[in-house]
Amino acid sequence: MFQLQLLSGIQLVAAIKPHAAMYRILIVTLLSVLPALARDDKGVSIAGQVFITTQNGDAVKMSSVPIYAFPISGLTAFDTYGDTVNLPAPLAKVVSDADGAFRLVVPGSDDFFIFAQGQRLVHDSPQRSHFETFEWLIKSDDIADGERLLLNEANARPQTPKHIVIAEN
Repeated sequence: MFQLQLLSGIQLVAAIKPHAAMYRILIVTLLSVLPALARDDKGVSIAGQVFITTQNGDAVKMSSVPIYAFPISGLTAFDTYGDTVNLPAPLAKVVSDADGAFRLVVPGSDDFFIFAQGQRLVHDSPQRSHFETFEWLIKSDDIADGERLLLNEANARPQTPKHIVIAEN
């Protein structure tokens, strides 16, 4: 008999029988459908990855990208005139790992939005290079249950030509 405790709190207990391959398929299937957005009494857990696809089709994983969760009321800061966006203290913050992966835990059950900015150095030639900057702003309502949150060029928004100031906790 073996027992498997999944991150979402679901327990699977199965006896090893002649049809053990069916249990392995069941376990793999259950693991593949774990939600990226999981709500419980401690808050919301979001799993995801930051990457971009280059013009020649290569996927570039973006490490060390700070990813923030802010109260939904903080969205109004982007509607202001001027060259500065003053965001409130974040509800949660995480930095993507070497593979661009992250898991962000947002306390509470109120709506929020994810904000992240990342950049990479692109070498056009041995003598010339430039930075590509990406910015993401995603509302919690737009994060589908059961899917990883992928921050890539497809859902990046045009970079805000404003200075972003984030209040400290």
